[in-house]
Amino acid sequence: MLRIEIEKLLKTNEFKIYPSQQKICLPILQRIISKMEVNLHFMPIKIYNNLIIDGHHRFIASKFTGQKIEMIKYSKPTFIKKENWGNLYIDESDWEGQKEIIQWNIRDADYNQISLSELMQKIK
Repeated sequence: MLRIEIEKLLKTNEFKIYPSQQKICLPILQRIISKMEVNLHFMPIKIYNNLIIDGHHRFIASKFTGQKIEMIKYSKPTFIKKENWGNLYIDESDWEGQKEIIQWNIRDADYNQISLSELMQKIK
């Protein structure tokens, strides 16, 4: 169900910022959306000339939930290519293992100045 809603969001909206990658991970997106739905905040998205350098999942989650997220200018990477939101492949396999998920939860708890256990209670 979420996949269909995300596909619709990406194909029917014209954003002023473009992706620089061809794929996104649905499980990562689901985790970020869950956190945004309980009003957790996230690190800024890094942008170079209207292209996302770092933060594709956060950007999509913010558009899906309506939560604002800061965007900061970033230096040009070695290689960058403008992609189209409507053509992004939504990968249903998880790109992160349990260790990476825990690391992200710790980072997000720190960023929101709450304990890891408080974060876990919020996203249950």
